[in-house]
Amino acid sequence: MPLAVGVCVTSIDDFTDLLHMGADKVVINTYALQTNPEIINQAALIFGSQSVIVSVEAKRRGNSWECFSDCGRIASNKPVFEWVDEVQERGAGEILLQSVDTDGRQRGFDIPLVSGVTERSKIPVVAASGAGSKEDVLKVVEEAGPSAIAISSLLHYGKANISELKKYLAENGVEVCL
Repeated sequence: MPLAVGVCVTSIDDFTDLLHMGADKVVINTYALQTNPEIINQAALIFGSQSVIVSVEAKRRGNSWECFSDCGRIASNKPVFEWVDEVQERGAGEILLQSVDTDGRQRGFDIPLVSGVTERSKIPVVAASGAGSKEDVLKVVEEAGPSAIAISSLLHYGKANISELKKYLAENGVEVCL
């Protein structure tokens, strides 16, 4: 399983250090979004797109979503779909999509957000933020079609384990590695 790491990534040296320490991929958000999006281009050129994951923290604003950073605390005034298009053009190899509105609430994913991003993305999208049940995971797969799903509370609070979740998804027609 590839290991993706990211916290306070602000330079190519940070990418180098994390990759040399064993990370397969580096996750970046705040610095690229708020300060220097060119770091995405540079990292993709040096390390390959497959090593660059851009985390997109989205918060609903009326009928659309705005990108945030710093764990959903700082607004960027950048529309999510514009940023998704830009990070792809810059060479990102993957998007980690998080909904500030559903994160940690265990009430399901923001399906319209995930659908909107997966529909326009040419690179893999990992949907995060919202899994509170096996049914939530199945629903996001069926209705939004992300490349992968990140879950935590569902496992941390013992609502399911990985084996149960894989079995449930497979029984419902989702291709999983058993």
